[in-house]
Amino acid sequence: MKKEYRRIWLIAASTFMVTLLISGTTRELLASLSPFFSVLILVTVILIGILFDIIGTAVITAHESTFHAMAAKQIFGASSAISLVKRAGEVANFCNDLVGDIAGTLSGAMGAVVATTLGKPVLIVIMAPAVSTLTVAGKALGKGPAIKYADKIIYQVACILAWWDKIFHRGKKRQRS
Repeated sequence: MKKEYRRIWLIAASTFMVTLLISGTTRELLASLSPFFSVLILVTVILIGILFDIIGTAVITAHESTFHAMAAKQIFGASSAISLVKRAGEVANFCNDLVGDIAGTLSGAMGAVVATTLGKPVLIVIMAPAVSTLTVAGKALGKGPAIKYADKIIYQVACILAWWDKIFHRGKKRQRS
């Protein structure tokens, strides 16, 4: 139980620091960009939130047995998928709560900056509901496929993680030799 509380406090502190860093940097960046690129960055942040929500939902509904069968056949990424599913609670917390909530908060703040920069009173009023609607609707649309194709989604994520691990961790092992 003590370990769980420590993990929660670590997540809370990380969320605060990451959001503080990103929101300050983003505000300055958006103010200096053209409206087109500001909106493009805003939409990208919304899509990141939706994507991580899909991954977080998929990892909870994925079947570990599928990946054990793949691991028995030595299929690339299967062991990473097993690790993700075994730690489904932590992975879902990271994806849905840490990344998803930061993306949601950040997109709201970015929407306000973009609307204010454009200086149109109608946009200022409409931006928050528009950002919320896109985020909530996108996450709602992603839930069905996340559940239906959970194993496929988690396998794709696991392959990306396995690829990343192969490139960066093997490179470090070679350098030590």
